[in-house]
Amino acid sequence: MSCTEFIVLKQMQKSMLRYGRSIDLPKGTDITKTYGWRNLTSYINNLKQLNISLDDSQIIINSLIDYAYEHKILGRGFAILSNSNLLKIAINAIQKDLKNKYNRMSSIERAKNFLNSQVIDSNIDDILSKRIKMGSYTNLTRWFEQGHISTEYIACSKACVMVMNNLDSNERSVLPKPIDLLKTKHKVLTRESTDKVIALMGDDFNPPSR
Repeated sequence: MSCTEFIVLKQMQKSMLRYGRSIDLPKGTDITKTYGWRNLTSYINNLKQLNISLDDSQIIINSLIDYAYEHKILGRGFAILSNSNLLKIAINAIQKDLKNKYNRMSSIERAKNFLNSQVIDSNIDDILSKRIKMGSYTNLTRWFEQGHISTEYIACSKACVMVMNNLDSNERSVLPKPIDLLKTKHKVLTRESTDKVIALMGDDFNPPSR
């Protein structure tokens, strides 16, 4: 099995696991004689003809698996890759992914611009933890509810995490759950976007835990 086939196989396995399914080529036989192998190599050839990179392949496979799940045909296994509408699915999937990336970056930029307008004679930690009156929510929570600060910004912000750690359970429940913040951070910090996020957020950027 070449590196390309191995990568696509792993992408297929990763995508199927999202729906609790496992998939693999048969063991103890010549895999090049199997239907699964033919579908795998046919898919790879289609990628080459459409000039689509392996990096974008995961996005396309996820879309194909999502389609198969919605139409209750996950049981077809590797045959899912042999979709006659692959080009249309590929274009739609990549466009959707690009739109999602743009929206995530835009939400971080809007939140940062808003916070810059609020932080004048104070630091960001103080302004986020401030309450307009006794018993009210912190500015972080109020601004999140008002849409000024996004989940994407909170997920990547040192100051937001620091303020959240000091909130009582009632107010903390208004903000995104830790697992949702972790998932969002994973989506935001791609190889292509991490440097942009760092540039936007500056000293407030909270790097991933090691």
